[in-house]
Amino acid sequence: MTFGALGPWLDQTANSASRLNGMTRISGAGADLATLSPSLHKFLHCTATGSGFTVDHNYMANSTNDAYIDETNPASAVVTYIANVASNSKIIDTDAWLTMDVHKAKWVESVSGTGAITDDTDGTTSELSIKLATGATSGGRSAITQIGLKQDFSKRSFMSFKSRVGTLANLNLRGGVNCDLVTSSDSNTVQFSAEICTATNNNWWVRSATTSANTASNTSIAATTNRVGIKLEHYPDLGTPAVLIYIDTNSAVQKTTNVPTTGTGANNNVMRFSVKNSTSSDRPWYIYGSRLCYTVNDSWT
Repeated sequence: MTFGALGPWLDQTANSASRLNGMTRISGAGADLATLSPSLHKFLHCTATGSGFTVDHNYMANSTNDAYIDETNPASAVVTYIANVASNSKIIDTDAWLTMDVHKAKWVESVSGTGAITDDTDGTTSELSIKLATGATSGGRSAITQIGLKQDFSKRSFMSFKSRVGTLANLNLRGGVNCDLVTSSDSNTVQFSAEICTATNNNWWVRSATTSANTASNTSIAATTNRVGIKLEHYPDLGTPAVLIYIDTNSAVQKTTNVPTTGTGANNNVMRFSVKNSTSSDRPWYIYGSRLCYTVNDSWT
């Protein structure tokens, strides 16, 4: 330990007048703070990042005196970063990774027929997007898929995306987690997604599947050609498992049938967006951004 003569004593209480140690808030570099015991030294201030401590952050011992809580960061108000990683090695929050610059090169591309995929800039807002075009031949399809670690469907997950439909007619589109392509038969692969099929109606639907069955539920919320925000929440651990879908500012629509509570996603289909047409005109779908928070199926070691 490198605190020096005025530093705290490892084998004594953090505040002892008889031992000439009156320190109740101890300042030091992260590497030094890591040598202290929460059972003896209750309050810490970090002067240099290191060993799981962050410069200019304050820490306090938790109620069981076996870890430090980061007082400066509310997100760490239950356990420290070190304790969290050690006890929850399977957790991966992929929000930042999947909300990077929107370019098709960051995805796996797939087309059939006259489908085509291009990077696009919105002429109204100048926002970047990926344009999934069907082309002008009926049955044209384009899709983008995100590769990543396999998802554990027994744990909660949350997906959101922003998109715009070019022309709301003669098309079928779907965006979701581990979901099927719109040109494939609906399978019993564990998944959940949002979709539109204008052959049925022009509403948004929410689809989910277990290993034994799949269904789609009508949200009764009409789709438009405006930019729209979609959020999907997967709760496999509720008394009645559910998938909730939020469409812009509309209230949540809840689906409780065929909600996956077990199973593992594919590493080559973490997220997918696909569109096809049923007319001899292009039916593009613009994806402005997406994000996914989930628990992986394997442990980080």
